[in-house]
Amino acid sequence: RMESYSTSRALPPSTRTYAPPPYSMAIDFELSGQGPSVAETMTLADMQEAAVECGFTKPNVASTKTHAQRANLNGFFKVLGVTSVSGFKKRFLNEKLPCPYPSMTPLIAEKDKVVEEKITWSVPDVGEYDALVSTWEDKKWRMLPKPGGAVIKPDDWYALHGLQKQVEEGNCREEKPMWASHGGLDFDGRERWEKWNAAKGLAKDTAKLKFVQAYGKAMAEERNALNFRKY
Repeated sequence: RMESYSTSRALPPSTRTYAPPPYSMAIDFELSGQGPSVAETMTLADMQEAAVECGFTKPNVASTKTHAQRANLNGFFKVLGVTSVSGFKKRFLNEKLPCPYPSMTPLIAEKDKVVEEKITWSVPDVGEYDALVSTWEDKKWRMLPKPGGAVIKPDDWYALHGLQKQVEEGNCREEKPMWASHGGLDFDGRERWEKWNAAKGLAKDTAKLKFVQAYGKAMAEERNALNFRKY
């Protein structure tokens, strides 16, 4: 009697081949970044179907269930650096996106992208940090009105304050303030917190460099009217 035997064997790790990332028939990622024509007609159901096709499924949900029931839309969105249907549409419209798969390194969310500002102004030497940090607050900074009679300083003031705090104290570990002593929103305290927290992770020397760069920007002639009183 003839018997059939399987000739397949497990290949050693060095010679194994891996399947390419999955593709989606519901959403053609090759069309991403080409404007609104595709993104405008995209629906939640399309995204759920694409998530399932690309391997983003909820555990312990039978394959006989609908795409809406099976789709792990949070995981699908996470690797694409978005958190909502509208965020996905916006990113699909504006950027060339890869077809996602569960083990893919997540894309950087738009809000988390660091955009390095091009320096077009004169910057003091970082060796002048100690002299600058002892005098910058004494300048005639403007006071800008906010609702409820509150006032804040210009944005450049808070940038300098945050970088100085990072140099002197390291990462911000305080909670973001909400209310001022007068009972209204603490606009000033919140701005101070935001700029300090924005410097999180900067080493002391890097924060000093960022400080002198921010100082040069604040003192630039074109920002004089924004930052300082005439009298």
